[in-house]
Amino acid sequence: MPVVQVTASLMGVKQYGLRCGSKQYCVDELGFLVNHHDWDDNWIIGALKAEGIPEYTGEHREVVDNLRLYYAENGSAPTKRKICYVAGVSLRRMFELFLGLGIACRVAGIPRPAK
Repeated sequence: MPVVQVTASLMGVKQYGLRCGSKQYCVDELGFLVNHHDWDDNWIIGALKAEGIPEYTGEHREVVDNLRLYYAENGSAPTKRKICYVAGVSLRRMFELFLGLGIACRVAGIPRPAK
């Protein structure tokens, strides 16, 4: 994911930015949102485009909504083993939609998955 380094740092941690449309989002060095409350529909479209995924479908949205619901209920991202179960799609379909498990979490605006 292409990110642009922002000159500011918070407590010694470098902050990066990703522009999606007219809005700038604060992300970490891997492109995950620093504050999941910044997530919105504009983020989804911009993050998908930044990953080279040109299409945004209802199936993408359903996966994203399921991942966000899990995060809201549990306070953490699902593990890599649990992502497909939580999202309601097969591993193969997840890779067809998002090209990877971490990308699905990134687009959903939740932290990267634990191992």
